[in-house]
Order: sequence, then structure tokens, then C-alpha cells
Amino acid sequence: MSPGLKCLFDWGLSCPNGSYFFVTGTELARDGVGSGRSWLGTELARDGVGSGRSWLGTELARDGVGSGRSWLGTELARDGVGSGRSWLGTELARDGVGSGRSWLGTELARDGVGSGRSWLGTELARDGVGSGRSWLGTELARDGVGSGRSWLGTELARDGVGSGRSWLGTELARDGVGSGRSWLGTELARDGVGSGRSWLGTELARDGVGSGRSWLGTELARDGVGSGRSWLGTELARTELARDGVGSGRSWLGTELARDGVGSGRSWLGTELARDGVGSGRSWLGTELTPYSSYV
Repeated sequence: MSPGLKCLFDWGLSCPNGSYFFVTGTELARDGVGSGRSWLGTELARDGVGSGRSWLGTELARDGVGSGRSWLGTELARDGVGSGRSWLGTELARDGVGSGRSWLGTELARDGVGSGRSWLGTELARDGVGSGRSWLGTELARDGVGSGRSWLGTELARDGVGSGRSWLGTELARDGVGSGRSWLGTELARDGVGSGRSWLGTELARDGVGSGRSWLGTELARDGVGSGRSWLGTELARTELARDGVGSGRSWLGTELARDGVGSGRSWLGTELARDGVGSGRSWLGTELTPYSSYV
């Protein structure tokens, strides 16, 4: 058996004394200081200080101070101050002050003052004064004065003076003077002087002087001096179903139904039906039916 083939069977790919052999024109093994192993034109292993291992042209492992490991051209591990680990070109872990972990190009964890965690390019957690948590580019939680929570780019909760909660870009709750709740871009509830509730862009309820309730863009109820109720853009009652006081009235579908007081009247579908008082009259469909004064 030739020395090269004996080397192959006795030692695998490791041949002593710098010997080597060829298979189909490819150098498989060179042995010596800083020697290496290769397969199909690729260096597989070099052994020594700062030595490395590689596979298919990629350095797999270097052992020493500041040494590193890599796979498929990516450095996997560096051990030392500010050392790091990476996978597929991404730094996975740096251990030390302000160190960090990452995955697929994203920093996963920084541990220290103002440190943070992230996932897929998003900072997940910063621990400290004004720290925050986030998910998919959204800040999830800031803990401190005026801190906040959010989800999917929406601030979910700020705790403090004038703090608020929101969902899907909508502020859900602000707790404090003039605070409010909303849903899907609509303010649902403001609690305080002149506060209000709304749904789908409509103000549903304001509680206070001149406060009101509405539905689908229509003011449903105002409770207070000159308050009113309405439905579908029509004033329904003034108390805009009801206004209580001198010259108050009731209406339905844009028609004033009843005014109670001097010269008050009732009407239906734009027609005045009844006026009770001096020279009062009744009418139907725009026609005055009984002017009582003509019979006097």
C-alpha cells in the first residue's frame, strides 16, 4: 500500500510528517504546526495558538484570548470582556457592562443601567428610570413618572398625572382631570368637568354643565340648563326630545313637536299641528284647520 493510502486508512485525514495525498485533484490533509484539514478544497481544521476549525470555507472555532467560534461564516462565540456570541451573522450575547444579546441581527438583551431587551429589531425591555418594554417596535412598558404601556405601536397605559391607556392607536383611558377613554380612535369616556363618552367617533355622554349624550354623530341627551336629546342628527327633545324651561319644545325627525308656553305649538313632519293660546290654531299637512279666533 502506498504511504498516502496507508496514511488514509491508519489516520483518516491526519497524515504525520507533513505528508498528504490527493483524491480527484483535491488536497485532503496537510499536517504540521498550524496544520490543517481540508475536504474538497475547504480547510477543515488548523491546530495551534489562535488555531481555528472550518467547514466548507467557514471558520468554525478559534480558541484563545478573545477567541471565537463561527459557523457558516458567522462568529458564534467570543469569550472575554465585551465578548459576544452570534448566529448567522448576528451577535447573540455580549457579557459585561451594557452587554447585550441578539438574534438574527436583533439585540435581545442588554443588562445594566438603562439596559434593554429586544426581539426582531425591537427593544423589549429597558430596566431603570424611564425604562420601557416593547414588542415588534412598540414600547410596552415604561415604569416611572408618566410611564406607559403599549401594544402593536399603541400606547396602552401611562400611569401618572394625565396618564392614559390605548389600544390599536386609540387612547383608552386617561386617569386624572379631563381624563378620557376611547376605542378604535374614538374617545369613549372623559371623567371630569365637561367630560364625555363616545363610540365610533361619536360623543356618547358628557356629564357636567351643558353635558350631552350622542350616538352615531347625533347628540342624544344634554342634561342641565337648556339641555336636549336628539336622534340621528334630529333634535328629539329639549330637556332635543326635551328642553325644560320657558319656550321649551319636543321634536321628532327634524320637526318640532311641542313647545310648551305662551304661543306654544305642536307639529308633525314639518307641519304645525296645534297652537294653544290667543289666536291659536290647529293644522294638518301645512293647512291651518281650526283658527279658533275666527269663531269668536
